[in-house]
Amino acid sequence: MSVPLGPLEPGDRQWRIRHAALAFAVGFLAAGITQVALGPDLTASEVFRVVVPAQTLATIGAVAWMAAVSTERRSELGLRAAPDDLTGLAIGAGLQVALSLAIALVVALLNIDPPEQEIVTAADEAIGGLDRALVVVGAGLLAPASEELLFRGVLLRVLLRRYGFRWAVYGSSAAFAGVHFFDPNAVLAIPVLYVVGIVLARQAIKTGRLGRPFLTHAGFNLLSVLALFIIEAETALG
Repeated sequence: MSVPLGPLEPGDRQWRIRHAALAFAVGFLAAGITQVALGPDLTASEVFRVVVPAQTLATIGAVAWMAAVSTERRSELGLRAAPDDLTGLAIGAGLQVALSLAIALVVALLNIDPPEQEIVTAADEAIGGLDRALVVVGAGLLAPASEELLFRGVLLRVLLRRYGFRWAVYGSSAAFAGVHFFDPNAVLAIPVLYVVGIVLARQAIKTGRLGRPFLTHAGFNLLSVLALFIIEAETALG
């Protein structure tokens, strides 16, 4: 099932792939500038107090700025929610459990010690109530918001309108997973993120809004954060 989108007319002000690229570049640049300003040895506090907010809010701001000039773009983003979108939290948590078990099985079969993503390492090192709250806000709210706007709000809609359902779902999911290659330790997570991207893209197309994929994404991330905090607490007690 797909959301009906109007034909692409010459001279109109609908989203283009270049808009998604620009929004991503703005966020990436904001993250790079803050990391350079803070120095090479970033602490967990600096990552979640400065870098993550800078990157995510810059991306959100770029999309908002480009959407402000066109009612077509604002409508196409699907910035709507419905009460049943809350089921996305459970769906996301279930995805996290299932895919984590799949990774654990692969790791056990291959007998390897997988590298840990930089963002996960930073979250694991967060100490104190404020830092943990910032991890929850950054990983559980800001990151899903910026990534859903970018990949399911802009890129997915462009691909859906131009190339159809399959290219939209699999292309946007590949882009979503692929940007994580900027973290060399995220290689093992790429297939998982690709699967998550497919689920989120299908939700966005089926419902025609970002509420469901945003909450699914948030549930996925929040369960991961909660698991890190539980493991950290058990380690401290043990």
